[in-house]
Amino acid sequence: MFDILGMLVTMGDMIFGGKKEPDKDPISEEKSIYHSDQIKPIDYSWTPNSLAEFVGNESAKKLVRLNLRKIKEISAMHFLITASGKGVGKSTLAKIIGVELNAHLSWHVGGSFNMDNLIKFLLCNESSGNLEILFIDEAHNLGMDKSFNPEILYPILENWTIPMGSNPKVKPFVCILATNKRSLLQKKFSPLCDRCSADIILDDYLPDEIVTILKQFNNNVYKLDISNEVYKIIADNTRGVPRIALNFLADFVICQDIKEVLDCHRIIKNGLTTTDILILKSLIEVGKPCGIEGLSQIAGVTREDFEMMENFLVRRGFLIRTPRGRLSTEKSKLLLQEIKNG
Repeated sequence: MFDILGMLVTMGDMIFGGKKEPDKDPISEEKSIYHSDQIKPIDYSWTPNSLAEFVGNESAKKLVRLNLRKIKEISAMHFLITASGKGVGKSTLAKIIGVELNAHLSWHVGGSFNMDNLIKFLLCNESSGNLEILFIDEAHNLGMDKSFNPEILYPILENWTIPMGSNPKVKPFVCILATNKRSLLQKKFSPLCDRCSADIILDDYLPDEIVTILKQFNNNVYKLDISNEVYKIIADNTRGVPRIALNFLADFVICQDIKEVLDCHRIIKNGLTTTDILILKSLIEVGKPCGIEGLSQIAGVTREDFEMMENFLVRRGFLIRTPRGRLSTEKSKLLLQEIKNG
């Protein structure tokens, strides 16, 4: 182990020119003006701490439980990928895996992950008496920091070997990559994805599941008397995404008026915003396939933002993609008629 530790330190010195003094934390030098012994902070960041508390996505949880058993009973040599849309629970699930394994989770973001981060993690892993987890969120952005070539992860996650010198072995650890762009991750880092032990896909949540999540959060945080009607309205208008639903719940706690909350977020019906309605109305009026560039201009958003918006419309059956462009559906026509009739 000491040879590996020494080699990792040498790698760091070679890349970064010797040891660095630890950066000073500017926040710790002076307390916030809001910090006071008389002010008791309330923790509003509650998240599930176990798979039992994690609502929905039963198939994904079954796969996680299976892999937890493999890690505990066979080997910690494990590499997982969690994929879903934004705000559906990838990071929460990674944290739960850490709790279930009684492991320390080192959290990084793909776009800023660099060689220094990897060396520090491997050093920590070698010296730690516990299981370590390397968690990289937004993994499709790996390699944006030019000091880091993601290909170095291939032999490490394949054979737990550092591709340098005599190719020394490293202590096994668990690696979890999270992404909301699974196809892009596969396209950019196919050899990395091929080494994956489990591809965990999280789906959007059903309204009843969102209601359960909202009640769970309220019971642990706000502890307020909120009607089932409010829970249902929030669940029906937040696109099956817990993060959005919890944000709407916080807004309701402040204003106590669910209609005001929907108005503030420009929600018209079933989670559709004024922008979504504008897109569908434009498609119906044109009456023929429309290109993504033209529709993104109508919506007043970038092409990338439009692609995220249209994913929801496609999943809900309001829009279809064709080789010639996007088309509205009969369902979208009925929806617009319902809105017009009030």
